This record gives sequence, structure tokens and C-alpha cells, in this order.
Amino acid sequence: MKVSIMGQHPSQTIQSLSRLMKRLVLVLAGGIAFAVIYVLWLLSFDQPAFADLVKANMAEEIPMTLSRIAVTALMLLGAVNLWIAFSGLSAVWHLFDGFERGDVFSAKSGGLLRKAGFAALIGAASMVMSRTLAVLIVTLGNPPGQKVVLVVFGTSEVFLLLVSVLLLVMGHVIRLAADIDAENRSFV
Repeated sequence: MKVSIMGQHPSQTIQSLSRLMKRLVLVLAGGIAFAVIYVLWLLSFDQPAFADLVKANMAEEIPMTLSRIAVTALMLLGAVNLWIAFSGLSAVWHLFDGFERGDVFSAKSGGLLRKAGFAALIGAASMVMSRTLAVLIVTLGNPPGQKVVLVVFGTSEVFLLLVSVLLLVMGHVIRLAADIDAENRSFV
């Protein structure tokens, strides 16, 4: 009988780690939901603090005009990014749920890994575009000569891009391996 690093049978270790990862995904989702509620609260009851929060998340010190249209556009931009984040978290949660049930190397788990990779890839692109659009949105109401277009591509985006490619490739490999395994089983 093989014993894993955690002193358990490998299948029990996979189940334990999967439960732990599902909890982590739920904590992350809860943290994001809390942040959304906090931002909405600021927007509703403390608009100067909301403006300070927006200003703090800009790459540079820029003159801003937070009109109703700008705030609405920022909220729509945020909603798109939330959808991307929750799509990726959902794929990861379902992946670990399958692992917990013993569905580790299957076409389904490969597909879920690829879905998480696509969400990360779209998230990396969205980080760059969203920051650029957000700066443009908050400076659109400024007088002529004070409108800003700022494109930022940093290490966070590069790291997310690398992780997304890794997830995509590993998902594809697992999917191909599951297909080869199914084909081999049909011969026996």
C-alpha cells in the first residue's frame, strides 16, 4: 500500500486536498463578493471615499471627473471583470469537486482545466484593457488636453498570462491522455 506525504492513501490525499481547494475557492469568491458590496456601499453612501478608491487604483496621479456616466461605465467594466473571475473560479471549483469524487484524469477534468486557463487568459487581457479603459473613462469629462490614455502591462499580467498558458496546455494534455486511455481500453 502506497502512503502519500500526508500519511494517507493517495486517493484520500487527493480528496483532502480537493476539499481544501474548494474551500479556498469559496473564500476567494466570498472575498470578491465582500469587496463588491463594500464598493457599492461606498458608491451609495460615501462618494468621496469611492473617488479616493478609484484614484488609488489608477497607475498614475491623473485628474479625474467622476460623472454619472463615468461611474456607470466603471461599474459595467467591473461587472465584466467579475464575470471573468467567477467563471474561472467556478471552473476551478468544479475541477476540484471532480477530483474529490475520483474523477482526476478524465476528459471532463481536462476541459475544466482548459476553461480555467481560458478565464485566466481572458482575465490577463482584461486587466490591461480594463485599466486602459478605466483611465480613459475617468478622464473623458476633463477639459481638452487633460484626457489620458494609459496602457499598463506589468508583471501581474505576465504572470497571469504564463499561468493561463500552463493551465491551457495541461488541460489539453489531460484531455488527450483521457482519449488515449479510452481508446486503449476499447482494445482490451
